[in-house]
Amino acid sequence: MMAAVLFAASCSVMEPDYSNTGAPRISLMFDELNPDLNRVDNTPVVCVIFSEAGLRNVKVFTYEGDKKTLLSEIAEFNDEHQYSVKETPSWNERMTMVSIVAEDKAGRTAEAAINVSVIPVLPAPVITFPVDKIEIDERREDPSTVSTVFNVTSSCTISDLKAAMFTADGIVDVVLDPNFTPGSESYRFEKEIDYFEGYVGLQVTATDANGKMKIETLPVNYIPAPAPVITPLGDTDMTTVVVSSSDSRIFNFNVEAETGISYIEVLKIKKDIQGNDITERIGISYYDPSNDFSTNYSWQAESFDNSSHALRFVVYDRLNHFSVFNVNTLVDMRLGQNIVIASQRNTKEPFVLDGYAGEAYCFFSVRDFKTYSIFDFWKTENRRNIDFFYFAWNNGGSADNGTRIMKANEDRAGQDPSWFQYVDPEGENSIPLLSAATSGWNGRNATYIKRLTDAYSFDFDDVTVADLTSSPVQSYIVQNKTNQDWINYKAGDCFLFRTGPLSTCPDCTGIIRIEEVVGSRDSFTGVNALPNDKPAYIVISIKAQVVQ
Repeated sequence: MMAAVLFAASCSVMEPDYSNTGAPRISLMFDELNPDLNRVDNTPVVCVIFSEAGLRNVKVFTYEGDKKTLLSEIAEFNDEHQYSVKETPSWNERMTMVSIVAEDKAGRTAEAAINVSVIPVLPAPVITFPVDKIEIDERREDPSTVSTVFNVTSSCTISDLKAAMFTADGIVDVVLDPNFTPGSESYRFEKEIDYFEGYVGLQVTATDANGKMKIETLPVNYIPAPAPVITPLGDTDMTTVVVSSSDSRIFNFNVEAETGISYIEVLKIKKDIQGNDITERIGISYYDPSNDFSTNYSWQAESFDNSSHALRFVVYDRLNHFSVFNVNTLVDMRLGQNIVIASQRNTKEPFVLDGYAGEAYCFFSVRDFKTYSIFDFWKTENRRNIDFFYFAWNNGGSADNGTRIMKANEDRAGQDPSWFQYVDPEGENSIPLLSAATSGWNGRNATYIKRLTDAYSFDFDDVTVADLTSSPVQSYIVQNKTNQDWINYKAGDCFLFRTGPLSTCPDCTGIIRIEEVVGSRDSFTGVNALPNDKPAYIVISIKAQVVQ
């Protein structure tokens, strides 16, 4: 009896009856697709499948002609009665169709096909130039204005177009002619362009509606004629000319210009209130550029302007190329270069530096542009000939190199007394300690010394007598000497000075540039130089007002 009941229960599990359900239905979002291989955001395959019996699986196929490929298969559904398909195939030009096949639990199928027409990959825009390059040779007298043409074509519309000229000085935008309007499939540029030396290429950049970019460059070979050549004649070094304002001077040059000499002008150079060079023409000579290709040029200055710091000779050729030759003029001033001033170790014994002329001592004369020993300084007849001296110091701290520029009437003997006196073994020619407390050392020069600052429009190279004698400079020089005026001078630093009224070069204003600083007081020891001692010295250049 129990077996019969079990048999009856097992026979009650029967297959579902789908006879009253309909077959699956597929609803397409698009009947046809046109994927574009030039885009990355193509429309996907989308459809909705309905099934009363419930879906068993859904398959998506792609077709390349007769070749059928399974793209995806779905067998699990959140809702087996309604399912949305969204697939994006890897499109290629061979695809012709996509099909969706749905099978329900009753084994019934439905199929829908979507025709596919793939837009193939389109080339980037094409930019063409009718010539291989633009070449302009000034020596052949090629015109510098050239009709320049380029064409742009595109498989689709052009969205952006730019042109730029690459030059030695940077990139310059070229205005399109005619004006470019996005949306066309072609463009032609034609314009007269002025080419100049330094132009290297015309670059054109075109972008189509698909974002594809093409860049092409038309090379530019601009061959300039060489600039004129101006060469000084004679043995005179015309880098710097030292003259008085009343002097007359002849300047001689050889001038050559491959394209012909047009004219030569002479300018004097001054400074404006900001210190910028300004020029004034003081002479001009014209030539025949069709015939004059080389000449010896001579110009005579009848006088010189002591507010000018240079003359400039400029040669122009037929093409307006030019060359410049500057002659620094030191008017009503004296110039001394690379003068060695030794430290206090060399108050008695000379210091000789290889490569520099003469013997160097500690004490400096503005009149003579040379140094003297303490023996010379002690002489009454030479006392007024010393204007300042160099003292080497080693206790200034890490930020102080120990360089001290001392006025002739200042004392430094307290730090190094042995160097500033002399004891004669014979007892006849001894020199007392260099000190104001020693009556024998009176009559020393009270030289004014002030460091040159950025407050002034001149420097050592372009200073003039007019600068040095100007009221602002004179007022500054006679101000009290501060620490910045006499300590810690380094190479390149400058100071202004004015000698005292009793100096052998009285009331002379000048400027000194420190060219080199070597050593300090810690470079030497004792009364006499030891073999292991190192030299301590400075090298200066000086420009000083000529005083009558």
